Amino acid sequence: MAEFTTASYVITVVVMFVLLIVMWAVLKDRKDSTKKTVLLVLAWLNFALHFLKILLPKYYGNWPYSLFNLSFDNLCSVNTMLLPFAMLSKKQGFKDCVFMMSFVGGLGAVFYAHDMFNATIYIVEGFRYYFCHYCLFLLPLVALLIHVYKPSFKSFWKLPLFVLFEMAIIFFNNAWLSEIGLLKMRVNLTDRDYVNSAFVYGPYFYRNEEVLGFIDIFVPKFFKTIPEGFTYYDTLRGFYDNGGLTHYWPVAWAICPLIVYVYPLSFLIYMGLDFKGFKQFFRIKNRS
Repeated sequence: MAEFTTASYVITVVVMFVLLIVMWAVLKDRKDSTKKTVLLVLAWLNFALHFLKILLPKYYGNWPYSLFNLSFDNLCSVNTMLLPFAMLSKKQGFKDCVFMMSFVGGLGAVFYAHDMFNATIYIVEGFRYYFCHYCLFLLPLVALLIHVYKPSFKSFWKLPLFVLFEMAIIFFNNAWLSEIGLLKMRVNLTDRDYVNSAFVYGPYFYRNEEVLGFIDIFVPKFFKTIPEGFTYYDTLRGFYDNGGLTHYWPVAWAICPLIVYVYPLSFLIYMGLDFKGFKQFFRIKNRS
């Protein structure tokens, strides 16, 4: 926990909230067209930086395997690429879901910047990391505060489905990159030392493999157990039986926890953000 008390960590968190106040103060009295243009330009700049990071030594030194870092490798990457399109979209549900996922992902990545605990915004990679995640957090929130974005209560039921959709994108991205040799394949089905920052492969933290019990308790056994008689092959042991061992079904394991946790939370959040729409929704339901 010492990482959360370092000067560099505190500075990066404080900067995020200072930027929030500055952006709100600068944009609040501007014309709507100006507000939208500024936010959209920042979203596209963030989009570009996601790919331009390949020019940094950390990434071009690991070419072509660093292409993984330019792909849909985690939820923040997915939403970085979706955010400018969501801003331009007239589809309310799509915009609401991307904005919410961007906000939560950006906030989480700044508060729990695992790969940046020893870095600051004063080095190039640190600046890029924090700029990108500041944008994910700030742009949806500022758009809401300066009244160029209004969420709809009707989107509450779409958010958990959108979470599954983004997890599926990451899973198929990883599978495809593994097939072409740009991402290591899993050593075996029970291997947890695998790319799991988006919890695609189960309710455990990537790197320390700690299963989150409050989530795991709602995962049906069927979704986390290898069927009896299923054999696996590796060069050391040949064919062996994995039947009965714990193995979370990618993406599918999250269905029940999302129903239990995210649906009620989504309902309350969108009710608070669009209480007028909430009342209108149930008024129409009662009439029908």
